[in-house]
Amino acid sequence: MIIAANWKMNLSRQNAGDLLKSYRDISADASASLITFVPACYLALAEDILSKTSVQFGAQDCHAAEKGAFTGDISASMIADFGAGWVLCGHSERRQYYAETDNLIAEKMTQAAQSGLNAIFCVGESHEDRLSGASVDVVTRQLTTTLQHWQAARGGRSTQSLVIAYEPIWAIGTGLVASLEQISEMHAGVKACIAGLGITAPVIYGGSVKPDNAADIFALADVDGALIGGASLDAEGFSQIVAAAR
Repeated sequence: MIIAANWKMNLSRQNAGDLLKSYRDISADASASLITFVPACYLALAEDILSKTSVQFGAQDCHAAEKGAFTGDISASMIADFGAGWVLCGHSERRQYYAETDNLIAEKMTQAAQSGLNAIFCVGESHEDRLSGASVDVVTRQLTTTLQHWQAARGGRSTQSLVIAYEPIWAIGTGLVASLEQISEMHAGVKACIAGLGITAPVIYGGSVKPDNAADIFALADVDGALIGGASLDAEGFSQIVAAAR
């Protein structure tokens, strides 16, 4: 099981340090692999606190270019320089608020691969897609467009890891909840799609996972873990989710 924490744009430096120390303690008894995606300004803090633990860390985004005049952005190579091993690509909030397209995300995944970063690649459909019956088609397009670029950029290097995060956009912060049947159906579809591309990768779920629903979600055959948002900011609740991933 893989449990990934996405802090988004939250926490002061003091609170971030305290939470990272809690993660360090949680990891001691965890059977799942833990990854935390911190704001870029806390990468050095994460490196300092997590360097001698099993908790891996990464950034929440990277630019599509190697370097250049892109004020306020961070490159994949800069992320790697902090000792981070991971980057989050294609998160639904990046797609929604920054109009990131499949092609742009493919370029970011290419940069991540060329910089030696492992990636969690997020895919998912909107409520409108779900209602129209287009969920599978939308997610298949996202996977195919991006992963073909990622495969080419890897250059045969087998040490890089890929994790797919299925996150139904309509179930994130809306009060709507995907049923276990819907989660299972989409995860099976994602695995079938990537198998067709010659890729084997864990598929984790990201849709308002909380302590009270984590165990049921993790019991599904095609679910290999979770991408946790708001619940990852509470050490006790996050610990309960990690404990459910046995």
